Amino acid sequence: WLSEDQSAIMQSSIARTDPYFPLALVDWLQRQGYEVLEEHPEVDREFEELVTKIPTDNPLHAKLRKHFPTATHLEKTFLLEILKKKLESISPYG
Repeated sequence: WLSEDQSAIMQSSIARTDPYFPLALVDWLQRQGYEVLEEHPEVDREFEELVTKIPTDNPLHAKLRKHFPTATHLEKTFLLEILKKKLESISPYG
């Protein structure tokens, strides 16, 4: 059908119940020129809980507070994992 140096893109409709619908919607909105910002409140809540355990005079506290709001979802989850490990290592309970 297609040789090795050819490719094809197929466009089809997608139902709102399809697990890929959110990704398709974001892609479509971006192609229409919209700036799409994803929100993940559960990640933001967990960050708030953890960052309050860092003293405000610690430079890391200010750095995290500054960077976290503009970070992508992937960066936020990565920062959360690092923060969890950091706090576990300094916890008196182990």
